[in-house]
Amino acid sequence: MLKAMIIGNTEITIREIPISLNEQTIENAILKYIGRREVKDIVTAVMELTVKDNQIILQMPNNKMYKLVINDGVSSFEEYDFKSNLAKVLIEKGFEEVDANECVAFMLATIAEPSPESIQTNKPLWIPEGFEYYTGDLNIGYVVRDKKGNEFTYMPATDEYISRYEISKGYDGVTPMSVPGKPAWTCITQREAKKVARSFAPNCNSDLIKDYNDWQKMCGFLSTKIGKALVYNDSTQIGAYNNNGGEVNTGENPAFMLYNIDNFAGGTWCITNEITEDLDTVICGGSFCTNGDVDTMASRDYVGYNARNVDVGFRIVLRRVPLCTVLTVK
Repeated sequence: MLKAMIIGNTEITIREIPISLNEQTIENAILKYIGRREVKDIVTAVMELTVKDNQIILQMPNNKMYKLVINDGVSSFEEYDFKSNLAKVLIEKGFEEVDANECVAFMLATIAEPSPESIQTNKPLWIPEGFEYYTGDLNIGYVVRDKKGNEFTYMPATDEYISRYEISKGYDGVTPMSVPGKPAWTCITQREAKKVARSFAPNCNSDLIKDYNDWQKMCGFLSTKIGKALVYNDSTQIGAYNNNGGEVNTGENPAFMLYNIDNFAGGTWCITNEITEDLDTVICGGSFCTNGDVDTMASRDYVGYNARNVDVGFRIVLRRVPLCTVLTVK
């Protein structure tokens, strides 16, 4: 994400670094150097640093970087070198300097921006913390699952994981689930859905789908898999619509599973985080109350911010946790 602002005569660009340093990444890097018994303490120390350093960074034209710090209510910048700080933690834990620098390089290499070559591989460059590979690949849909059985599919168009199924309620009636065999969670407001989504997996930046623009990106990607006509002209045969049998439970009809994502067309309208100037919520994808030749997968509509509808539900997405925000000074 890029945002520009002018301070005096200087243009500053805010750039978010989309990388995620999680416990599994750190553990994989340091196991080469130490025994498993010593791993936990070092992982904890490194994670504490990443959380502490997840702040605003100022990048000068000479590429030097400075971190925004606030002491006694007064803000200032201090020179910033995340790699050196990581290496310093490892050295304090008994690493030789050469090994520490090599280990840090490995950690950061595993979470770097994707290269054109790596995009051609059959698996994503990252997996959300707490999830493991379950089924599929990047050609047919790469699915991960957590210990509770929640399934999420990697969406290359937005570099995030989307709930494989429309979100349903757990047996307690309040826990969000992405599992087959459940009725979708409906009659929920945008504010409530956002709260549920963000509480699902905070360590994975869980949230609602951002907006219609992101929905369009997903539709565009899926159209490369199933053809544009099914996405933009008539989605009847690939979703639970009024003119195709109506409402179904999650995962009930295999014909609705596209790229390992169930009922992306039809089912229930999907709530997004987007709010219009009139304070209406943007919803996408059509529903079992509409027809697939009218409200296609790529369609959108609007409901009141506090509206509750029987055919409006939501999905959850998991995003990379940004390591820091960089301000580039030109």
